[in-house]
Parts: sequence; C-alpha cells; structure tokens
Amino acid sequence: DVTLTLTNHKTEQFHITVKDGETEDINAALSDMAHMTIDSKPSNAEIYINGTKVGYTPYSDDMASGDYEIILKKSRYKEYKELVHLDSSNPSKTILMKRQYQQPFSVYLQPTMQFGALTAVGAQLGGYVANVNIEGYYMAGLNKSEMIYWNSISTEEKPCGYSYKASTLGLRLGYGIIFGTRMRLTPQIGLGVVKVTSADSYNTISTFDASKTYSTNASIGAKYEYAIATCFGVFISPEYAFAVKKGDYFNELASVSGKVKKFATGANIRVGISLFF
Repeated sequence: DVTLTLTNHKTEQFHITVKDGETEDINAALSDMAHMTIDSKPSNAEIYINGTKVGYTPYSDDMASGDYEIILKKSRYKEYKELVHLDSSNPSKTILMKRQYQQPFSVYLQPTMQFGALTAVGAQLGGYVANVNIEGYYMAGLNKSEMIYWNSISTEEKPCGYSYKASTLGLRLGYGIIFGTRMRLTPQIGLGVVKVTSADSYNTISTFDASKTYSTNASIGAKYEYAIATCFGVFISPEYAFAVKKGDYFNELASVSGKVKKFATGANIRVGISLFF
C-alpha cells in the first residue's frame, strides 16, 4: 500500500504488487482541488468568501487549497472575519460564532435606584436605533426636606409648615458605543421636570397652599451597560443635573433649604437591571 501526500494537495493511495525481477511504476497527479465544506455554530449564517456572498452555512464547493477571507454574518451574533486556510488534505472547517448581546437596534426597560442629591426609585424605558439612544424616565424621590414654615401676611392665622419631596419626569438622548459582545457605553444629555410636593404638613390653611411647585432641569451623564445573558443585564449611570428654570415657589424653597435645592441640582448615580429585546 502506497500513500502519496503533499502539503495543500489531496492525498492519493495505491495498492500495488511487486514481482521478483520486475519494476512497478506509479504515475499520480496530486490535485490541489477538493470539495471544501465550511460550517458554523449556529448554522444558517451568511457567508462571504473574498468579499462575495456565496450563500449560507453549511456551505460546500470545489475549491483549491489556499487562504481565503471568510466573513460570517448572523442576526444577534458578532460578525466573524478571518483569513482562513483551506487544505484539500483537511477539507472541512467549522467556525464557532460568538453571541452578540448588545445590538445597534433594541428596546429596553430598566427598573432603577438612584443615589446622591436626590435618592429615588423609578424606571427608564427606551431604545437604540442605529445606536442612537432615546430614553424616557420617571423617578419618585425618597428623601424629604426639613419642615419649612410659611407666614401669612394677609391674615392673622398662625404659620403653616410643610416638608417636601420630589419626583422627576424627563427625556434623555445619547449615542451607544458597543465594546465587544456584552458592553455598551452611552453618553447622554437630558431635560426633565422636577415636581415638588408636600411630604408632611403642619397647621395648613385653605387660603395658602405651597405644596406644589416645579423646576426644569438639564442633565449630562453616561450609562455603562453589561449584558449578563440574553435579554438581561445590569447598568450604572453617573449624572449631574442642574436647574435651568425655577418656579417662584421653588426659588423660595431652594433659598432656605439646601435639601430642596438638591432636588433639581446635584450629582447622582443610578443603578439597576436591564431587560432588553
């Protein structure tokens, strides 16, 4: 049994009988062509060979041994691109594709906890369109101010007192930058409304109600997301907010209470989980 091998060529085998006093000749042409097979896990990925789309995996064709630029594309998987060597002596290759968790197109819901100038709980709902981010949010404040007393100048009634808490409703815009398969960084700017309401009251009177007041604030920050599994991840987002337009009552409150001022101005950090699709 005679086996002829040559790098990048198809192996050929022969069975010969050698007789006494005779010579046996073998003439063989070793081909560099073979029926090559390229597969992927998972399968049914678009396959491009040297820049030309040739079909979907598993793909097979008669090809010469050599180096080929292979590109595989599949929804929700990271694009695979590599210079691959195909050899007629080993004509099959299987490529393992990596799951792409962060996508340029997606929607998400993020239950959120906020710490800092305004401690609050809430949620964010948003999405990415070609990595452009738009996000709406609502946060209900947990911390409250000290009791603030108001005096009436038109009546002889006793001063009334209120302590205050805040909630915020707004919109953020940003652009997501994907790193690898699981991470995304999104710089954001935002505009929101801070609604201040009474948490506790003392000796309230019907002729005066300072329990509701508003401030418009702007914010700048960034959100870092990490995908733990398909459709589930965590995020952390530092942000600085500042009041851009204050209502009259809010101005009065902020001038006597640093706690009320921080409802609209100050540094915060948000953390939470992310459910994305």
